[in-house]
This record gives sequence, C-alpha cells and structure tokens, in this order.
Amino acid sequence: MKKNTKIESNIDTSTKKFQHKVQESDEGKKAISTFKVLKKFTSFSHVEITISTGRMHQIRVQSANLNHPVVNDKKYGLFSLNKYISKETTINRLALHAKSVSFLDLNNQTVYYQATKNNEFDILLSLLSNLTVKT
Repeated sequence: MKKNTKIESNIDTSTKKFQHKVQESDEGKKAISTFKVLKKFTSFSHVEITISTGRMHQIRVQSANLNHPVVNDKKYGLFSLNKYISKETTINRLALHAKSVSFLDLNNQTVYYQATKNNEFDILLSLLSNLTVKT
C-alpha cells in the first residue's frame, strides 16, 4: 500500500443468507476513504483511515479489496491468516479502533467524540510488529 491512498468506490449491501455482507458494486452508494500508512512492519501495516462517507463495513470491504484486509476480520479477511494470528498472539479482536468520530447533528453543529486508548489494540499492534508471515 502506498503511503497515502484515496479509495472511491460504490458499496452495495447484500443480505444473502442473512449475513449482511457488503461488496463493491456499480449499483452501490459512493464510499470514500483515505488510507494513511503510519508504520510498515515486516508483514503488516498500521494505518489511519479517514472516511468521508459512512457505509456499512466500508473500511473492511475497501481494505480487503486492496488485498490488505483488517487483521482478524472474520467476514472479509484471510481466514487462514486470522487463525495463525490468533494462535501467535492469543488476541481474536477485529483490529479496528476508532480514535475519534465526528458528524453534524440535527442542528448542523459538529459533534466530536474521542476514544480512550485501547490497551488490547496496542498489545496486538506490538505483537504484529514482530510477526512474520511466510507466503
């Protein structure tokens, strides 16, 4: 993945077998995300993602379509890799953490929330920085 990558695609919801899986599709709604690589490790990257639209599973679908799925994503990720990561790190959580969220409320005022630091995410990031995946 390049240092900064802007993705514009259309995302459509599929309710096949009630799994609510989402995919990129010409018939879908516009989804815009900017991926910024914060740090590259041997086999993984720590990225900051800013979304300009809010589509269901937007980050997860676009990451997977870039061939850089979110770690431990059981719906869109690489299942054998997830199993390996889980075994090596003993952490099964989806490796997404919202540092902050902002939006316009009904009065057109910006509402901003900032999350507290997540220790489990930091531990997973530290473990992934030393993990090498053989392809």
